Amino acid sequence: MSKMPQTLWIVRRRNLPEYGLFPPRPPAPFRLEAAFGSREDAEAHLQQREREEAEVGNWEPLFALGSLRDLMKQSDFDPPVFMDYLIDCGIPEPPAGLYEPGGRDPWRDWFAGMSREQVSALYAGLHRFRFFELIEVPFVVGEAGEEQWQAWDREPPATWQQPSADDFEDDGSEYWPDPPYPQDPLPPDEGGDAIPF
Repeated sequence: MSKMPQTLWIVRRRNLPEYGLFPPRPPAPFRLEAAFGSREDAEAHLQQREREEAEVGNWEPLFALGSLRDLMKQSDFDPPVFMDYLIDCGIPEPPAGLYEPGGRDPWRDWFAGMSREQVSALYAGLHRFRFFELIEVPFVVGEAGEEQWQAWDREPPATWQQPSADDFEDDGSEYWPDPPYPQDPLPPDEGGDAIPF
């Protein structure tokens, strides 16, 4: 009989924005994907899911970054190398501005004009962008009493990942670089509400 692990490694989907342009993902409790008894297995699953998600061609999370400058922050390439990478992948040159007179949105049009393969190649050049995250949690069989949880709060086992304040926010701030969101990612319509496209 194998020994029960002290901790579980959870692969969890990040709280990324969706605008309804692509089929919605089935909701999972707490955005959980899978749980593993070893970090190695969890990391292998995470890498597989990152590749699968990038191949779908859903550019909505990248659109929400709001600008080419913020998009390039997700890459390890220097800006000139990043632009060369786009050319090598057959990805059109990104727009310089966000909005044009008459309500055109070049940023949205740039993404919408890409094929699934081009979007996948774009994700491959964004080395810091992640769809998922890996978290470590205690493995508790049955119920842990309040005293046990308080003891873990006072002195967590050395193997546990210490959560940051962002781990408890569900507004996307755990993912986004500064600033968290473009101030107004969608132009307002005459009624003042955001246009979902």
